[in-house]
Amino acid sequence: MENRAVEIDIGKVRAFLQKKERQYRQSCENECKRILQILKNLVDVLILKSIILQDLGKLDRLFDRFETSYDRYSQRKEYSILVESAFYVNRLYTGFERIFQNIAAAFENTIEKSSWHKSLLDRMVIAIENIRPAVISKNNYGPLNELRAFRHFFRHTYDFDLEDEKFAIVASKTRQLKKTYKKDTEKFLRFIDDLLED
Repeated sequence: MENRAVEIDIGKVRAFLQKKERQYRQSCENECKRILQILKNLVDVLILKSIILQDLGKLDRLFDRFETSYDRYSQRKEYSILVESAFYVNRLYTGFERIFQNIAAAFENTIEKSSWHKSLLDRMVIAIENIRPAVISKNNYGPLNELRAFRHFFRHTYDFDLEDEKFAIVASKTRQLKKTYKKDTEKFLRFIDDLLED
């Protein structure tokens, strides 16, 4: 066998190795960025879950305060207690809306500016394919919409008296919602848990 001398161009080898090193670094950077984005998304979902759970605790307390207040009103028929009950309904819907805003921010990134209160509620009853399930059921949409409309009236009408008969409808919807809203929130929290497990 003949020994042949192999000529190696050190410059070409060095250039080839540098090119491969850059490609490898770029590949590693992209993979690191992808992993960091996944971790950031998981942290965002964990934060959302924590905020929702905290807000649900606040809603439970507000529902209890509303019940106590409205029961007192039903016994005494004092107007100031009716106003107190209305104040709790106002705060209850604000609590629900806060949860909806946080969910929309986490999964949708946009909230329409015009008539956004109604638009936000409307979107919570819709499942967004490959993004999130519906947040509330169609059964809870009606009572929540009633609370939303009442809150708007309560906040923006400065010269009015609450009417017992009209507020009784709102109180009834509030009591109905107290019995049913947890089923929706528990379902949505299971969805979040499933995201965290994947």
